[in-house]
Amino acid sequence: MTSTKLGNAREKIHQGALIGLDLAVAVSDAFPGPVKAALGGIKAAVTLIDDIDRNEQNWKDLKDKLEDLAEILAKLLFAYEPNNIPKDLRDNVSSMKKVLDGVLVEIEKAQKRKGWERFVLLKRDKSVIEDLKGRLDYTVSRFNFREQITQSLALHQIKQRDELDWFRERLGNPPQNALELRTSDSCLNGTRESVLSEIYTWSEALDESNIFWLSASPGAGKTAIASTVIRRMNTIRYFFRHTDPATQNPSMFWYTVAWNIANQFPAMQALIVEAMKTAPEALDIRSQFTTLIKLPLESYHGKMTSGGCLQHAVIILVVDALDEANRSDSKQWNELLQTFAEWKQLPSTCRLFMTSRPYGDIRGILTPISIHHILPTTSSEANEDIEKYLVYRFQHVSKKFHLRPSNSAQRWPTPHILSQLVQKAGGLFMWAKAVMDYIDAGLGGDPMKRLEDVQKTSQLARMQGLDGLYQTILQSIYQNLNAEEVVTLQKVLWTIIMAKEPMDTFVLEELLNVSKGALWWIERTLMPVLAQPSNNYLLQSCHQSFTDFMLIPGRSGELGIDKEQHGLFLANTCLDVMNHKLKFNILGLEKSIFNKDIENLQKRILDSIPKSLQHACLYWAEYYCGANVNDETSINCLMKFLQEHLLHWLEALSILTATHQAGPLLRMAERSIQVCTR
Repeated sequence: MTSTKLGNAREKIHQGALIGLDLAVAVSDAFPGPVKAALGGIKAAVTLIDDIDRNEQNWKDLKDKLEDLAEILAKLLFAYEPNNIPKDLRDNVSSMKKVLDGVLVEIEKAQKRKGWERFVLLKRDKSVIEDLKGRLDYTVSRFNFREQITQSLALHQIKQRDELDWFRERLGNPPQNALELRTSDSCLNGTRESVLSEIYTWSEALDESNIFWLSASPGAGKTAIASTVIRRMNTIRYFFRHTDPATQNPSMFWYTVAWNIANQFPAMQALIVEAMKTAPEALDIRSQFTTLIKLPLESYHGKMTSGGCLQHAVIILVVDALDEANRSDSKQWNELLQTFAEWKQLPSTCRLFMTSRPYGDIRGILTPISIHHILPTTSSEANEDIEKYLVYRFQHVSKKFHLRPSNSAQRWPTPHILSQLVQKAGGLFMWAKAVMDYIDAGLGGDPMKRLEDVQKTSQLARMQGLDGLYQTILQSIYQNLNAEEVVTLQKVLWTIIMAKEPMDTFVLEELLNVSKGALWWIERTLMPVLAQPSNNYLLQSCHQSFTDFMLIPGRSGELGIDKEQHGLFLANTCLDVMNHKLKFNILGLEKSIFNKDIENLQKRILDSIPKSLQHACLYWAEYYCGANVNDETSINCLMKFLQEHLLHWLEALSILTATHQAGPLLRMAERSIQVCTR
C-alpha cells in the first residue's frame, strides 16, 4: 500500500498536479524518522484547526499554509528512496520539525480556550496566526526548500532519462516512425461523427469488451479515424507503416508498445523497466507481451484499484493498419495475433482499439472477442462526409490559385460536378484525397484542367476505383515528360516504392548518383501519389493501395514496377555506393575503441557514413528479390565488394550496431547467386 501511494504521489508530481494533504501524509509511511514525524505533525495541526469555530478565515489561511508545506515536503522527497535521503536534507527536515512542534503547541492552546476566553482573545488569535504563518515562511526560506525542490525534480528527470535510455537500448531501439502522428491524417471536423462517437463511448464503457476492432476496405479512412482518436484522447499508439519495414516487424511490436507506455506513464515505467531487468536476454513475441505488457498492466491496475484511483487507471492502446504487418514469418505473425487474443484477459481498464482490413486470419482472432465495427463505404453518411471533404479542399484550391469560373456567379466546381465526384469515390476517402492531391499539385499544372481529366476518366477506369484513378494520374504525369525524364522519374518512383526504409531527396540523389538538386522537380511532379511530407521530409507512397497498384502487374500494367529488374538495379546501386565509400577505419579514429567510448559518435557517423551509405550497408542484398544475378555488371559489383570491402562493411555494421544483419544479408546474396548457377 505504501509503495502504491508513493508511486501515485510521484506520478502526480511528475505531471505537475496537486497531490493533496492526505496523499502527502500517507507517503510519510515510506519515510521513517523526521520526515514521517514532520508530516504527521502537519496532519495533527490541520485536524485541530478544523475544530476551531472562530476567526475561520484566518485559521483557514494557516491551514492552507500547512498543506502547502506538506506538498513541499513531498516534492523534496520526490527523487529519493527512503534509505538514501541526503544528510543535509534530513537535518533540515528535523529542524523544520522543531518549528512545527512550536506551531502545534500554539494551535493546541487556541483550540482549548473555552467560554469567555474565546471572545476576549479573538484579536490575539489573529496575531498568533500571523506569527505562525511567518514562522512557516521563514522555515521554507531559511532551508532553501524551494531550491531543493528544483534539484529534486531535476534529479528525478535525470534518473528517469537514464532508466529510459537503458530501457530503449535494451529493447533494441524501437522504431519511432511507428509512433508518429500527422495532424493532416485526421478526420476533417464534422465528418465521421457517428463512428467516432461510438469509439468514445466504448472507451468509457468498462463493462463492455476491452477490444474495439474497426475494419474496412482499403482507402475507406481507417487511419484518419485512428489518428483522430489519438489526437482527442490520451492513448498509446502504434502504426504499422507500409512504407517502413521497421514498423512492420512483428517481433518489435510489443517492445515498442512497452517503450511507449514507460515513456508516457511514469507510474508504469518502474514496473516495466524492472520486469525487463529480470527478463532473459531474448524474448519471443508472447514472452514480450506477458513480461512487459500483461503482468505490469495487471500490477498497475491492482495498485490503482487499492489506492482508490481506478478512474485514472484507463490505458488505451491504438493499433492502426494491423494488416500491413510483415507476415513472411508465419510463426511470428500467428504469435502476434494470439497476444491480441490474450489482451481480452486483461482488466477492463486496459483498452485496445485496432484497425485493419478484414482479412480472414485477423477476423478469426478478433471477431469472437471484440466489438467489431465494419466501416461502410456505401452509406449516405460516408457520401455526405466525402462531400464535406471535397468542398473543404476545393475551397482551399480556389483561394490558393485565385480560381473563378467563367460565370462568376457560379461556384467552382458546380454542385453537379461535386455530386459526380462523390459518386465516383464510392465511399473511399482515399479516392477523394488522391483526386484533390492531384488537382492541388503545387507547381504542377492547371487545377481546372486536372479536374476535367478526372471527369473524363474512362468507364473501365471508373469501375476500377482507385486503380483507375492512379492510372489517370500517372498517365497525365508521363505525357508531359520527354523520354529521358520518364526514365529518371520512373527510377525514382520505383525506388521510393521498393525502398526498404523511406529516404529523403538528398539520400536518393546520393544513392542514384545524380547531381545535387537534380531531383527537385520529381518530388513536385509526384506530389499526387506521395504522402504529405512530415518534418523528416521522407518520400513515401501516399497509401498502401498505391504501393499494391505499382507492385501487382495485373493492376498497373505497363505503369507498374518490374520488381526483379529494379530490385537488381537497387542491389547493384547499393554495392556501387559501398565499393566507392567504404574504407578501413572509416571514422578516422586514432586507436581501436568500443563504440561507447567514442566521443560525438553520432556526429562522426553522419560525417563519415552518410545516410545513403548506411542504407546500402543495411539492405543491399534484400533488393535481390530472388532475381538471377547472372549478368556481368552484377557479378563484377558483388565480387569487388566481397574481395575488397567485406571487412570494411563489417566494420561499418559494427559502428551502426547492426552486425547481426551480416549473416542474413550474405545468405540472401548466396541464394540469388545459386539460382543463376543451377
